[in-house]
Amino acid sequence: MNSPLLSIIVPSFNQGAFIANTLLSIVHQEYQHWEIIIQDGGSRDQTYEAVKPFLETDKRISFQSEKDKGFSDAVNKALLRCKGDYAIIQNSDDFFSGPHVFTEAVNYLERYPELYLLSAPFNRVDDQFNELLVQEGKQEEGFIDPMDIYKLKRTFGQSSTFFSVKRIREIGLLSLNVDMVADTDTWIRLAAYDPMGEKKIYYGSQTWSCATFHPQQRSADQSKFMTGRAQMFTDLVFNPRVSIDISEKKRIAVVFIADAFEYLINRKMDTGKLEEMYKKVTGQSLPVRKKLKQGLFRIGGIRSLIKGPVEKDGTDYFLNFPRGKNYKWFVS
Repeated sequence: MNSPLLSIIVPSFNQGAFIANTLLSIVHQEYQHWEIIIQDGGSRDQTYEAVKPFLETDKRISFQSEKDKGFSDAVNKALLRCKGDYAIIQNSDDFFSGPHVFTEAVNYLERYPELYLLSAPFNRVDDQFNELLVQEGKQEEGFIDPMDIYKLKRTFGQSSTFFSVKRIREIGLLSLNVDMVADTDTWIRLAAYDPMGEKKIYYGSQTWSCATFHPQQRSADQSKFMTGRAQMFTDLVFNPRVSIDISEKKRIAVVFIADAFEYLINRKMDTGKLEEMYKKVTGQSLPVRKKLKQGLFRIGGIRSLIKGPVEKDGTDYFLNFPRGKNYKWFVS
């Protein structure tokens, strides 16, 4: 096959302090058959000033800035304009970890041209681009069962995941209803929509990207993430294009709704939306034992007495890890 064109989609909003590092990690790739589509949400910081030198020196880079409805809407606008065979969504505060990434990815894509998804490991870094030394289990290289994607037994980092542009247009692009977990929802629908097929999803062994963790990022609030994930599985239950038995879809949805419910009540947060999801999926109200637990945990000090203090998670959790190698692409 001809060398595939890679579309690098960069949704951006007020990340001017990071976006130059993102773009440098692309323009310095060994493999040069790519385009960059920057879809900005009307940033009011130094984003355009950071991007301007790249626009002036490389016609493969485009920049459009206008108000949008969030992450999914921005990515969808870019997907409608992209010309690539395969695309990847690279947030404007994330970046590729080395110059060999595109070469390695294209080697897989040329070997397996029918892939829907191609992913690989990623590192976490702080806002100074120092690696956060997180101890995680290693995922094995090879083809992945679509049901493992659906059940979240296998998860992909957005910044290290390439996908077929043809396939994503077939499934209807990103969902605006689950903006906080739109990437996970997209991987599931890419994998589980009819035809699911076998050997359409592959996971490589090389580390391809760095995801930046800092307090201002949109994923810092994990309550929105947990609720969004429950909403995602609720929506999938009633999506006829998902090639999975509805009883199994309902079972999985209840698991993730319950998981989100526990998270929110542990933090004395409103669970109304989750209770609505539970009733929609099961046709029943939330079990009495969960309502009693919710009421009990709202009494001052009771939750801490029973279960201890709420542990840090999300951005706060990762920023507590020791630092390692610096991955910065430029020198200040």
